[in-house]
Amino acid sequence: MTQITLSIPEIHCMSCSALIKLSLNKLPGIKQSSTDLKTKKVTLDFDDSVISKSKIIEQITKDTGYKVA
Repeated sequence: MTQITLSIPEIHCMSCSALIKLSLNKLPGIKQSSTDLKTKKVTLDFDDSVISKSKIIEQITKDTGYKVA
């Protein structure tokens, strides 16, 4: 199990958070995620034998349009 924190500067509300969570839920290997709107960061736990960090970032960008910094 791996935990990462991604900075997504464009998020600003609960709808942004929900959109990201829906996007992450489509991916295999994602165990849990949480968004901190104050810091504009998403922390998630995932199985790195199933999915890579780069695939997660690609999914968020493709699905939501938000850039991961």
